[in-house]
Amino acid sequence: MSLGQALAQYVAGIKLASVPQRDIDVAKLAILDQIGVALAGVGEDPGVKVQAMVDRCTASEATVLGNPRKTSTWLAALVNGTLGHTLDFDDCSSFGHPSVVLVPAMLATGETQNRSGRELLEAYIAGYEVGEALSRIVPRRPDQFHGLHSTAMFGSLTSATVSGRLLGLTATQQRHAWGIAASHAGGITGNFGTHTKPLHGGHAADVGAMAAMGAAKGLTGALDMLEGEVGFGAEIGRAHV
Repeated sequence: MSLGQALAQYVAGIKLASVPQRDIDVAKLAILDQIGVALAGVGEDPGVKVQAMVDRCTASEATVLGNPRKTSTWLAALVNGTLGHTLDFDDCSSFGHPSVVLVPAMLATGETQNRSGRELLEAYIAGYEVGEALSRIVPRRPDQFHGLHSTAMFGSLTSATVSGRLLGLTATQQRHAWGIAASHAGGITGNFGTHTKPLHGGHAADVGAMAAMGAAKGLTGALDMLEGEVGFGAEIGRAHV
């Protein structure tokens, strides 16, 4: 069984009953923390400017934090992810800032699919575990990233995991979603200190939500994107080392 097949089966089959209580408690805290730091970023320049662009969309599907109006699923993820990374207080892990991409995709997709709190938690945990797995297989030096922002690189695939779970993707569709998301993964550390740094979080959340929705509609991506010779792990690893 390939890495992509194994992870896709894990995502499709995860149940809270099989998750240790400590992990559930940490996931709940991380979700609440991410919503809090996003609300703290309301009114700051990056969120204001991205919101101004999003306001041109007439869709009304998913909630934008700190704003009375709704927008499309992926644009809500874009704004909420940008807000959540604006003050840089969001949580950290081995694959960057996890909740800033997982929670916006989770909230937006979960809202449009009318998912329960239990289902949101299962999706968050699945996305986090996929991010941890990917961070372990990508060879890299921890002190040198050659200009690539981990949150942006890994975030697109982890948010695609969250949204894919909430959309009920099959294991094959989830692998297509990863293939789609991987081609949109990217963030350059040279933009740190500008409005684009928090946009990295928003873009990764947006890309994942869009990729999962595309896969649900039949859009395809490389099924071996995680383990392929010219796939995500191989190419990001070459850039990092």
